[in-house]
Amino acid sequence: MTTVDDLPAITPIGNIDWHALAACRGEPTDLFFPTKHTPATKRAEAKAICDRCPVKIDCYKWATTNGIVDGLWGGVTETRRREERRADGNPRTCARCGGVFRNGRNTVRYCSDPCRRAARSESVRRYNGKH
Repeated sequence: MTTVDDLPAITPIGNIDWHALAACRGEPTDLFFPTKHTPATKRAEAKAICDRCPVKIDCYKWATTNGIVDGLWGGVTETRRREERRADGNPRTCARCGGVFRNGRNTVRYCSDPCRRAARSESVRRYNGKH
């Protein structure tokens, strides 16, 4: 079974390796990365671990600073972090070039029409086998 300790090393905040102090150390990772089929009791168990964690604020800040989308970080679900990003008007990232842009619509994936067209062309080339 994979545990939180098995995850790649996490960059410290300041001089503190907050991950080493986390209450989730040794816990199974699937507890903090629930799926839609994960029972509510397991979700509550993960949040309870986060609630007693001495570094949950550092954990949350790390996840939001690094754009982590999946999982429970600092007791905050991925859905809640997404809502916070959208409410704050935080920039979105272009699916093709990685450029940052602001747009409130959930359906927008590209920063501009040229990026959208280029991504479409790349997709067609890959589909046709013309790399």
